[in-house]
Amino acid sequence: MALGANPLPVELISFTVQKLDDQSLITWETASEIQNEYFLVERSIDQLNFEVIGKVLSQGNSNTSSSYEFVDSKPAPGVNYYRLKQKKFDGSIEFSDLRVIEFDKDDFLEVQESIIYPNPGKLSKMKLILSKSFDQLELRNALGELILLRSLSENIQEFNFSSFPELSPGNYTISLSGISKVEHHRIVIH
Repeated sequence: MALGANPLPVELISFTVQKLDDQSLITWETASEIQNEYFLVERSIDQLNFEVIGKVLSQGNSNTSSSYEFVDSKPAPGVNYYRLKQKKFDGSIEFSDLRVIEFDKDDFLEVQESIIYPNPGKLSKMKLILSKSFDQLELRNALGELILLRSLSENIQEFNFSSFPELSPGNYTISLSGISKVEHHRIVIH
């Protein structure tokens, strides 16, 4: 996939990302499409590990321009890298160039629920943005066995797992508890 006039399965005219309050608006336009099945919208915070955040069906075959958009309702605080992954009907894929947008903590409206990112990912790379004060964090494996129990200070707003040893790949649950609220989040370690 390329910007410009290369005779590729998708001729991409534009690909942009812009802030829409506390969300990212991703838009792109194609001049033509040949045997294109769909686009996957992918996001990364480190330019290495990308997660699929959306799928947009394409026109398939078209000699006219087509416009697309996708809203990332939960971008990560800090720098977000986006790319399009184009899949053809024959199974082949192509990637767009990266687009970058940065969110400060002030860009976000009041967080209603805590956010863990990147998810899936490695535990040492994950960050937890807390929606309110919590007293305790529990990490349990898929069998419900307690892996980690940590008391949280009252003023903590962000929790970083970088000092913890890596866990075996799999599904885990993080439980946050406080006086007036309990949250459970599923994470996938790979």
